[in-house]
Amino acid sequence: MSEENLLAPQHNDLQSIGLSIVAAAAQRRFLTQLVTLEELDRIQPGYFNILAAPRGRGKTTLAFDDEILLKFSRAYKHIIYLIHTRANRDGIVAAHPDKAAAFTDAEVNGWFTKRHKRMWSVEEDSEKVQVMCYQTFAALLRKDIDWLDDIDLIIWDEFDDVEQYYWNDIKRAKKEFPDLDSERLASLLQEGKHTSVPAFIYNIQTHILEPGRIRLLAVSATPESAAVLFSGYVNYILNGRLDEIFDAKNTVYVENVAKYIASDIVTPQTNICPWIFTPHINDILRLAELCKSKGFKVLTVWSFDNNSDWRAYVTEEMRNAELYMRDTHMVPAQYDCVITNQAFGRGFDIIDERFQDWFCDSKYYSDIGQFIRARYRPNNQYLLTETKGLIEFVRAEGHFPAEYYIWHTKDEINQLLLEKPIYSKDYTTQLKTWNQVVKQWGDELIFESGAKGKARRMQYRIAGVKEADKAAE
Repeated sequence: MSEENLLAPQHNDLQSIGLSIVAAAAQRRFLTQLVTLEELDRIQPGYFNILAAPRGRGKTTLAFDDEILLKFSRAYKHIIYLIHTRANRDGIVAAHPDKAAAFTDAEVNGWFTKRHKRMWSVEEDSEKVQVMCYQTFAALLRKDIDWLDDIDLIIWDEFDDVEQYYWNDIKRAKKEFPDLDSERLASLLQEGKHTSVPAFIYNIQTHILEPGRIRLLAVSATPESAAVLFSGYVNYILNGRLDEIFDAKNTVYVENVAKYIASDIVTPQTNICPWIFTPHINDILRLAELCKSKGFKVLTVWSFDNNSDWRAYVTEEMRNAELYMRDTHMVPAQYDCVITNQAFGRGFDIIDERFQDWFCDSKYYSDIGQFIRARYRPNNQYLLTETKGLIEFVRAEGHFPAEYYIWHTKDEINQLLLEKPIYSKDYTTQLKTWNQVVKQWGDELIFESGAKGKARRMQYRIAGVKEADKAAE
């Protein structure tokens, strides 16, 4: 069979693919239709402005709308767009070729140096938004900051992805300094020109937010946990008008994803095509062997070029399949099982409706909120039994508005409870005081209080979910 036939979609032609996209889009309204000019005016300098909306609602499309780009900048070339992976960077440039250009490492001695030293000619200067990985941006901030004078707007897409790397750095430092708590470790990592994520966040706060000139717009479907890293600067521009989080029709709780598949409940003979999300590459490979033993034709996908330790496992067939999926949003017809991590967890959606069963091999909020990447509503999502309380928390996101993750005084928290109610676990009783909230939800959520600010006034917030204590792992 030729490679063309191997990679042919199961739909008869590309027209039917287009019809699937149109049908899926018709079921939801997009941000460009919903966001008002007044809400755009909330994007203010000096704040960590967050655009929070469910997956597939056109956050990236809105970010590239001229209502934002030209409202808050002199021209495209005064804008930086941050993304996590090179694949997503290139995908964004391909989707917006008239406005965007990829900033590669080679550009550090090209565009960056010329702009910084004011050496460029009109012909040499890029007229487009510079799209770069945030790791590259972090390196530029360590080099110098004077060049920021030429930047008006920074858009940080899928910014919540930085949280896991923040805690990874904290955990590594904890091994070296076991007597220090997380706050002290973060302060230690911020010193000098450190390459850690805590240092990067400190540089964002110090050189971009504190001066109060550049506007920063952070985009995410699951911003709450990572927003805590920017506590004191957070500004949600949509005020929680879009609360939808789940795409699947049914939620199935399982004790363990691998055990569930091993039990023969899921086999090719059951006509189930699994899409499996798991955070770690070694788990991708482990689950792949298990699924192959059950008769599935498995495709594994991760960021092939960003993980040098695993490059030996990458084949040309895998690379071709990944490119095909990014171009068509379809899975090559010869595969009936896909196992991936954040490589396809962000900035990517599929329209291949063979995949009606989505498995998340993780208990963390950000993973669960991101793992379904479909432009249709799948039949089932399979989640670990121990995440059930967490999923109830996410499903009831309207009961826990993102503002509760930010520090508030007693008066502020009481006013917030009136404006944005929190309810009891059976969703029948509105909780009127913070003590009632802590008593009702204290077994599942982490609550913090402490003297904050120059006046050292007591303040309160929700810090996270107890199951997601990542620093203690």
